[in-house]
Amino acid sequence: MNKHIKNWIDTMVLDAKLGTKITASGLKTQLIRKHGTTYVCTSSTIGWYLSRNKNIKFISKEKGIKVYVRE
Repeated sequence: MNKHIKNWIDTMVLDAKLGTKITASGLKTQLIRKHGTTYVCTSSTIGWYLSRNKNIKFISKEKGIKVYVRE
């Protein structure tokens, strides 16, 4: 994951409303729509980055998918 993808994820997270549920696969589909498939990394890499983000809190795991919420 390069600096550009991290910046894109950060802006997507900050653009989301407070209390919005976020998943790594949801962010991946938004990144693909906006920037194309060449630049997008895997959902697990996005999830790893979300778990280390200060503005995101892990709330639950639904059917094997971690759900985060913006604080």
